[in-house]
Amino acid sequence: MLTTTAVEILNGYFDKILLLTIERNLHRLEGINKNFNGLNIEVFMGVDGGKLNIQELQSTGEIAPNINQIYKQNNLDYLNLRVGPLLKNQIAVASSHKKMYQYIKENHLQKVLILEDDAIPVEKNLQYLAETLKQVPQDCELLFLGHIYNNDFSFFGKLRYYYLTNFFYRIGLRTKAVIRKKKSYPTNFSSLLKKQGGHIGTHAYALIGQGAAKLLDLQTPLTYGASDLLTMDAVANHKICAYTCRYMFFQQNSRLPSSVYNN
Repeated sequence: MLTTTAVEILNGYFDKILLLTIERNLHRLEGINKNFNGLNIEVFMGVDGGKLNIQELQSTGEIAPNINQIYKQNNLDYLNLRVGPLLKNQIAVASSHKKMYQYIKENHLQKVLILEDDAIPVEKNLQYLAETLKQVPQDCELLFLGHIYNNDFSFFGKLRYYYLTNFFYRIGLRTKAVIRKKKSYPTNFSSLLKKQGGHIGTHAYALIGQGAAKLLDLQTPLTYGASDLLTMDAVANHKICAYTCRYMFFQQNSRLPSSVYNN
């Protein structure tokens, strides 16, 4: 549960806090309201994959015709994973996030926190929230308050994913694996922030300034079949200025079934 202090900090810092859900998940709101303890959330209704006609949307140009190929290549480039075709629900989630980017742009919002309906607070880390937000620089357009992958900031995590990667790169061992890790692992910025990190998970992130407009442009037409691969690619290729909170303030509720794989 969010502390009273954390609620005041988040309500004061952000212009808007959007809670993404879909109609079949509305039963989650009771638990969400309990966990968020007075947070000024606006429920944002997303797209249900069961109602999508992918071929029709591709024929009208709303979805890129090669979206499956891009999805497979991004997984290889950043996660070293071979994956099958996209699921409808994956495209629906990406479409839902795109709708939020449009909403943010049209309403001229400058600081927006986006939470998915399976996000829950990490209570032990809330003590760092106020100081973390104070350290967010003016050039920040994307801020990860929750993250998965590339988020081991311990000595051994940095040794494996940062120091060794940069050593291999400097001596000329520039394989695809080395290059993608070099592009996506965050670097030090301040005591509580990392810079330009690519992460999986869009359950808790903030868009600031032109961040929403930039992601909207990259998703028009819908090109990235997973919203986290959109942010991963945008960060790695310096199309957006991103920062990662050293301490996660929100994580995904493992007790809730994934809407991607559950109809």
